[in-house]
Amino acid sequence: MDTLFMNNTDVQILLLCFPHQPDSCLKMTRFLILRVAMYFLTLTAILMTVLGNLLVIITISHFKQLHSPTNFIILSLAFVDFMMGCLVMPFSMVRWVEGCWFLGDLFCQIHSSLDMTLSIASILHLCLVSVDRYMAITDPLGYKMKVTNGNALVCIAVVWIFSCMFSFGIVFSKINIAGLDEQMLNMCIGNCVLIFNQEWGIGAVVAQVVKALGR
Repeated sequence: MDTLFMNNTDVQILLLCFPHQPDSCLKMTRFLILRVAMYFLTLTAILMTVLGNLLVIITISHFKQLHSPTNFIILSLAFVDFMMGCLVMPFSMVRWVEGCWFLGDLFCQIHSSLDMTLSIASILHLCLVSVDRYMAITDPLGYKMKVTNGNALVCIAVVWIFSCMFSFGIVFSKINIAGLDEQMLNMCIGNCVLIFNQEWGIGAVVAQVVKALGR
């Protein structure tokens, strides 16, 4: 009986993200072949994201004839997706496959802030492209006078600054979890999920819908 009890305990410990933490989250239990397949598919998607957007960045940066307001916006949007593939997706991949976050609370906040920053920047870049194309179609004669490379770069800078300040400000001020004290107390160690209260949650859903429609 003692041996059986120890074996059961050992199994339970192995299923925890942090075996020596009593309030640790549970690991995802998957067959090895399934985990390998998940890593392979996700790594393939990450490599395609990084290499595809890197090609766009190099192409627009290298050829001066492509230096136009529209292409500068596309260049910045490609950089957003490139950063997503380099800084966000690899860590999200491990969390998705293993079911655990092993890098601590601080890096969880940084990761969540970067994820939100790049998502917001992507949405705003799509808005810039829409406005740019609208002006080019509705006022083709005045378009080149009103929309210059300098104006486009200023708009891109504003998008990046706003996205960073907004996202990092929300996550590190923890305004998004105001009123969710009980839920936060029940969070286990090894979890990294960006939680929103009702007010901020509605905005997050709307933003994701806009992003999906824009794509």
